Amino acid sequence: MTKQKVSDIKEALETLSEENKSKTDTVKDYVGRAVEVKTQESREEIEDRERRKTSVIVHGLPESTSDDKDTRSAGDYI
Repeated sequence: MTKQKVSDIKEALETLSEENKSKTDTVKDYVGRAVEVKTQESREEIEDRERRKTSVIVHGLPESTSDDKDTRSAGDYI
């Protein structure tokens, strides 16, 4: 009887250990994906800043009010 109880307890502990390992692996997967996403967002932000370094903002320059897109576009290059 006692051997059976010990065996049952061992089996229960092994089951709990396997479940815990599975949950730990799942958490590691989620954390890994979150880190990958955050790293990608950081790279994109850095690339965006690099592109904007050479941007020029002009204030006070009148824009064309034409309805024709070609005329408005031509006015940008005058």
